[in-house]
Amino acid sequence: MIAEGQFSNYPFFFNNVFRTHVFYKSGIEFPAIGALKGAVIITKARLFPASNSTLYYEQALKQMNFLIKVGAIEMPVRLVGLTVEPDVATDAVFTRYHAPRYSRTVIERTTGRCLLKSVRQPSGRCRIEAIPEEESD
Repeated sequence: MIAEGQFSNYPFFFNNVFRTHVFYKSGIEFPAIGALKGAVIITKARLFPASNSTLYYEQALKQMNFLIKVGAIEMPVRLVGLTVEPDVATDAVFTRYHAPRYSRTVIERTTGRCLLKSVRQPSGRCRIEAIPEEESD
């Protein structure tokens, strides 16, 4: 079994699914895991704020169902959508990067609490609000 976290732009979903399917169909043996017997793809639910063109679970589900319907893939796939309960305080890690867009260089990570506010934005996504430390106790 291979597992993949898919949090990038949605066009990469097809690429990743087909690449994994090629490995599955060819029977290639991988060190430590052997031949692939299926895939688990993990992505976030639409309710999370995100930049344009990033994949979300509901979109991935529609794409996966289409691929199965037209017979484009045969391997077993489990699609997992990450979600949290809106309006309930939850633990979070806040990460500040070197540059606001596209940087992978972490400047600082802090832990805290946040709420995913159910007040929907025009995009259909919720809003994440940090809970000040004195309120999270």
